[in-house]
Amino acid sequence: MHKTSSSNIVATMVKDCLIVTVGDDLSGGVLEEVRRVVLRDVHQKGCLSIIFELSALKFMDTLEFDGLKTISEMASILGARAMFVGMQPGIVFHLIANDAHTVGVSAALDLNEALEKLGITNAASRN
Repeated sequence: MHKTSSSNIVATMVKDCLIVTVGDDLSGGVLEEVRRVVLRDVHQKGCLSIIFELSALKFMDTLEFDGLKTISEMASILGARAMFVGMQPGIVFHLIANDAHTVGVSAALDLNEALEKLGITNAASRN
């Protein structure tokens, strides 16, 4: 587990999957910190997938959503699949009502579903 200098995100490796847990806010440079951590870890650790765990997030506007989507697209260029997990229904409603571009976004309700969709079936076992 790697806690960044910003106390709002935590990056954890499970097999070859990077789980980026975001706190309750993406403002104040947190989105930039997420970008830095994701691109560094995908490049250095060879992550094949990334889960953006967003269940603690209280609000996300379309610019922040576009920022996370751009980070996931950058990671895909480096060979990692990305998935958004745990988005609150109110945030989803807000994004759709404000015409956020969701094409290409993979999502799951919870971490277990995301791990299953990414093919990480026995996360507790060692390689």
